[in-house]
Amino acid sequence: GVVNKKIVQAINVAGGRAVGLSGKDANLMICEQTDQDLGLVGTPKQMDPSILRTLFDQSMIPVIAPLGAGHKGETYNVNGDTAAGAIAGALKADRLLLLTDVSGVKNDIGEVVTDLTASQIRKMTLDGTISGGMIPKTETALDAIASGVRAVVIIDGRASNACLLELFTDHGAGSIIRPR
Repeated sequence: GVVNKKIVQAINVAGGRAVGLSGKDANLMICEQTDQDLGLVGTPKQMDPSILRTLFDQSMIPVIAPLGAGHKGETYNVNGDTAAGAIAGALKADRLLLLTDVSGVKNDIGEVVTDLTASQIRKMTLDGTISGGMIPKTETALDAIASGVRAVVIIDGRASNACLLELFTDHGAGSIIRPR
């Protein structure tokens, strides 16, 4: 798509070596239809990250459009966070960053909780503390952790240098979710 190519070009202009892909390329992401009523929306069911490892070995940065292939060649749209979580899980990534428009997971009085476990996320979802648009993010986090990702961080993508602060400082930037 157009957006994918713009991101690739921006990375390349900045000195990186980016390659644009979708989840359909090299059968990276095989999907099943989520719900007939939603049309061509898919859920990742089978992952093959070998194309990504090949690119990493060549010091290339994959920019992946969240599209998946069906078993009969259909193209499915996949939620971007869901796709990222499935890819991170397939790679057994150390960390997955999910960017959003809030500062992180908030407790019942609206304060950001900086360090959470998977069981705390489940409890906060059941009691209604986590609601609305945060539910898909935390569900992705739980799925990624169950697939072998060591930690998932939900951060405010609007904040200056949020990713750098998360990756290169001790205090991070947002809510980190760990298995235990």
